[in-house]
Amino acid sequence: MVRTMWKATCVVIALAGMTLPGCVTASEYYELEDELAKTQSELAYMRDTLEKAEQMLTDVDLDREDIARLQAELAAAQQQNDDMVAQLQSMRSQAGVFEGVGLTVAQYPAEGLYGYRAEGDVFFTSGSDQLTTKGKKALDMVVAELKKVDAPIRIDGHTDIDPVKKTKEKYPAGNIELGAKRAISVREYLISKGIPASRIAVASFAEHRPVVNGKTAEAKAKNRRVEIMLQMVNTTVTNS
Repeated sequence: MVRTMWKATCVVIALAGMTLPGCVTASEYYELEDELAKTQSELAYMRDTLEKAEQMLTDVDLDREDIARLQAELAAAQQQNDDMVAQLQSMRSQAGVFEGVGLTVAQYPAEGLYGYRAEGDVFFTSGSDQLTTKGKKALDMVVAELKKVDAPIRIDGHTDIDPVKKTKEKYPAGNIELGAKRAISVREYLISKGIPASRIAVASFAEHRPVVNGKTAEAKAKNRRVEIMLQMVNTTVTNS
């Protein structure tokens, strides 16, 4: 339609014998029209390409941020692991000192857990969740070691196979409740000595995770324990 109007206009001008300044021929107009359409098409393509390029740059920046974050997390994890390895070596070197207050070094390598075990009635008397004076003394030594690292701590309460009888009213759920409340008592003591509460979780295994099998008094004493475990970042620690 545009081309038809242009042709009619030029015919009228020609019949009138007039020449208007700036008037171009039909062929020139068509060429300009085609060139404009081509230019607009190229411009649209360029805009689309630019948007894609800008998106690629944004994605690259995001990738760089992710890489930097992961590198920082890796460095922090490695540092924590190094600290834990040093802590474990320190624990092993002080094993004799800990044994003097009724503590031994405990470890579950498959779970990445290393820490301290109070066997028998070091922390508590039979059927009680109240810390003994001896237990507090032992825990003071543990606190000093725990402050050297920032690793998560899990306090595990274990009991022997004997059911709760004398204090059944206090622990209606039996050994699982007794183990839990003992772990909580230890947690509260550690917090009172400056260990952040956010680091400490508790668990109770009751009689279900013995270190030795048997029903003898000696076996029961070993299984009736509290463990203060540290979570290693990397579990590939050598037993040197």
